[in-house]
Amino acid sequence: MTLEQNKALIRRFYEEVWNKGNLDVAEAVFAADYVRHDLRPGNPPAGPEGQKRIAADFRAAFPDLQMTIDLMVAEEVVRMPAHEFELFRASPAWPARVAAAHTLPRELRAHEQYRFKAERFKGLNTPTLLLAGGDSPDFFKAAIATVNAALPKSRVVVLPGQQHIAMDTAPELFVREVVAFLGETS
Repeated sequence: MTLEQNKALIRRFYEEVWNKGNLDVAEAVFAADYVRHDLRPGNPPAGPEGQKRIAADFRAAFPDLQMTIDLMVAEEVVRMPAHEFELFRASPAWPARVAAAHTLPRELRAHEQYRFKAERFKGLNTPTLLLAGGDSPDFFKAAIATVNAALPKSRVVVLPGQQHIAMDTAPELFVREVVAFLGETS
């Protein structure tokens, strides 16, 4: 399923099941063995039946409830091209990332509150390899440059044609650079 098809499916689920109460649409959206990975209370069954029960319970408690999708976390937030996102979804790490998705709001809050203070790192004399994707967005490139300037024994290696997840999209390139760095520092 493509990223756009996935997004359309999510929109359909919220519009039909949550907003209109067409609970049977959950049958077309969820696999029979689907398991929730969020922290809502209760113990609904796996698959579409569990999603139907959750929606029915909420709609009974809040009959005027209307769900609106303001933002879908995909390329808009992750800033990852669709082809990279598809590779990432096919990687062995994907299920763990999905299971940890509930931590994203906390991580985004921490990111917004963190202030980088270069002087805190001036005494860090550990050799440090900073890998940057050659096709990374400018904000990643700027961040790498800032960290590189703050670390006395760092160096930057640019991975051509890559973005933020080269360890998944170009593992051979990633490993080659890390092994070369480790060979220099041992």
